[in-house]
Amino acid sequence: MQSKRLMAVTGLLSATAIVLSACGTVAGGGGSESAQPGDNVIRIEYVHRLPDGPGMIPVTDMVEKWNAAHPNIQVTATRFTGKSSELMTRLKADVANKSAPCLAQVGYGEAPEMLVGNLLEDVSGEASKYKDNYNDSAYSQMSVGGKMVGLPQDTGPLVYLYNEAEFNALGIEVPKTFDELLEAAKKAAAQGKYILDFEADEAGYWLSAQAAAAGAVWYSTVDNKWKINTTDEIENYPGVPHATGPEVGEMLHQHALKFNTEIRTVDDSKVELRGDKKIVVTKKGDETNEIEAEAIIVATGAHFRRLGCEGEAEHIGQGVSFCAVCDGAFYEGEEVAVVGGGNTAVEEGVYLTKFASKVYIIHRRDEFRADRAAIEHAMSNPKIVPVWNSVVEKIEGDGIVENLVLKNVKTGELSDLKVAGVFMFVGQTPDDDCVRGLVKAEKGGWILVNEHMETSVEGIFAAGDVCSKHLRQVLTAASDGAIAAMGASAYINEQLHLRTTLLEPESVTAFFYSSIDEKQVKLLKAVEDAAKAKGVKIPLIDGYRNARMTEKLELSAKMPALVELRKGAVAKVTTVASEADVQKALA
Repeated sequence: MQSKRLMAVTGLLSATAIVLSACGTVAGGGGSESAQPGDNVIRIEYVHRLPDGPGMIPVTDMVEKWNAAHPNIQVTATRFTGKSSELMTRLKADVANKSAPCLAQVGYGEAPEMLVGNLLEDVSGEASKYKDNYNDSAYSQMSVGGKMVGLPQDTGPLVYLYNEAEFNALGIEVPKTFDELLEAAKKAAAQGKYILDFEADEAGYWLSAQAAAAGAVWYSTVDNKWKINTTDEIENYPGVPHATGPEVGEMLHQHALKFNTEIRTVDDSKVELRGDKKIVVTKKGDETNEIEAEAIIVATGAHFRRLGCEGEAEHIGQGVSFCAVCDGAFYEGEEVAVVGGGNTAVEEGVYLTKFASKVYIIHRRDEFRADRAAIEHAMSNPKIVPVWNSVVEKIEGDGIVENLVLKNVKTGELSDLKVAGVFMFVGQTPDDDCVRGLVKAEKGGWILVNEHMETSVEGIFAAGDVCSKHLRQVLTAASDGAIAAMGASAYINEQLHLRTTLLEPESVTAFFYSSIDEKQVKLLKAVEDAAKAKGVKIPLIDGYRNARMTEKLELSAKMPALVELRKGAVAKVTTVASEADVQKALA
């Protein structure tokens, strides 16, 4: 029987017995020439990427030696010739199809990612039998979150290369110990320089794995950048019954690549208007680039404000939540707390009563700041218990939230509140830095958009959590994105059409009308017939759909009208109200 999950080894083949209980096939008599008839033979598939280069013992030799010495445990080794990332992709697919090998040789930096992805077995018990064969440093490399997921196969020294001139320029002595290296890094960082660098598949994956050991996925890597995941699991997106935030993000990423989308990863960006041009200024390290765009969609999202209290960060996804709709169902029959006093806190508290047996609403004042209707609705619910004049000092729990330490802001008295979860509704902050001050926004920085996701600036659209909206979820963000994308595409096409038909010709006469005015629409045929009779082409411009262009030319109050333009400037405007007016104007 093939196991569903792998044991990741950077491991010695002499230690394959670690996973015999978890995988392999057992067959009577048939596994090997050296096996005795009727004996049970355990067959193990081992996938590796070892090059078998000079100075290395070939894997085939090791396997042959093992199989000769262990007739009842037979190993088949398969060398994978692709890249490490390709091996990871294959292993993930094999696990999903329940056809994974028992053992796999991977880099130590990849093991945590595999643990996070539920690809590995915890083999602590078996691994401990071989602990004395390794020094502590090598052995611990395969410990992730207190779990042994393999045994080291080979180790090598880490060598740091440095530029002495750069160290001298910073006034920092070249470090000789690891502690000195850390101190040197801190001194360099204070001067805006960085002498230590970790790739995403090194420190990042280890951090992710430590969180996974506690039952949460809070970290992922995208384009070698570290990302914090505030949404651990997504279960409210149609067609995706269960997935983590990073998994959905990666699916969207891969989908975009299918359309040959160019994706650039930058450290910072800002939108500027230079005349009629829209410029996206990007920075990556010390490099600055500019992108001239016809249309821009701002989808930078928002981040939840945190309390900043002790225990908050380590319990995010493990009882600390920022979305009642997302996580409320996990607390069926439990007591939970809500922190905040505004509309969101009160309304979400009421929503949580659908699942929780009791909902404490903790507020630093002695009355809520929410609308009266929302307050009355909440206070009439027997499951709602307000906790006045209090703040959360500490969040406690062994892996999951179990207790809140509250402080009365008037008396200073501390008290405990036993809850299974706590929902933070102390506000969100939009990530609007790139367009702040450029587009209209409401208090707090939330970008104002219309039903077409258009901002106050022509050609700039916004979508998702950065917008002023009622519901912030993956589903609504996707909807916003679709509307914004279609709007941006239509805008670009319209701008191209307007430039070629109105603004660039030496002279042109166009008919401006509103598509939502039935009388104006009826004049279209009269204009078309008159133009045909005269043998001229008259562009038909929907002033409603092209409102910004109409406003720019100051034609809004003059429609329906025949407008003569010369090099994009209005030369003559003739308002028409009937077919007779059209005939007269074009005579």
